[in-house]
Amino acid sequence: MLTDERIKLISQNNQGVSKARNAGLALAKGEYVTFIDSDDFVKKDYLEKLYQALIANQADIAIGDYYHLDEREGLFIYFNPKSAYGVRKLTKNEVLQKAIQDRFVMATGKLFKRKLFEHVFFKSGYFEDREMIARLYILADKFVMVTDDLYCYRQRTGSTVSEELSFKKMADLIKATDSMLLTYALAKLDGKPVRDSLLYFLKLYQQLLLDKGLTQTDLYKEIMWHLDIIKE
Repeated sequence: MLTDERIKLISQNNQGVSKARNAGLALAKGEYVTFIDSDDFVKKDYLEKLYQALIANQADIAIGDYYHLDEREGLFIYFNPKSAYGVRKLTKNEVLQKAIQDRFVMATGKLFKRKLFEHVFFKSGYFEDREMIARLYILADKFVMVTDDLYCYRQRTGSTVSEELSFKKMADLIKATDSMLLTYALAKLDGKPVRDSLLYFLKLYQQLLLDKGLTQTDLYKEIMWHLDIIKE
């Protein structure tokens, strides 16, 4: 039984990550927001380090680093040596140019000022973070990066990229990246990193569908339309 009145437990039918996050945002009263997916876990000083970095640098968003737990192999995978740990400010342009990279594009592993979410919400579907995170980065002014393995992304046994790949996931990634690119265009920002990422996945998915003989599908036609208008 919860006894701390600051903690609110929301029970609802499983409607996906986006609906759960939006429900939490609707009830949130604090000044800051973070997201932790149900499969993942964080170190005990996760919030402390992000909060201290955000306050010390008067930032709007603190971006933490992460590591992996590969359940298939039973291994923790780290990407930063201890010597690289530290805190540094990032310019808005740096963040926007890196926004498509793993540590930047995910909503998890970060601490946000809640006011940034006044007109921003998560849309349903796979890769829901992409458009949302771009909007938040555009709204924010100051950023700080905490290079420390604070957030553990758990890769469940049997959940490799190839096994999870589906038409819906392919279509959702294209749609989400399209939306991210549109967000950059509306803000008159350089969308080249996002465009390059989209082009990479279009070519990857095109080849996968070609190999499976699925060139008459709507998804293949959508991919080819994109490739027709994107000039390298």
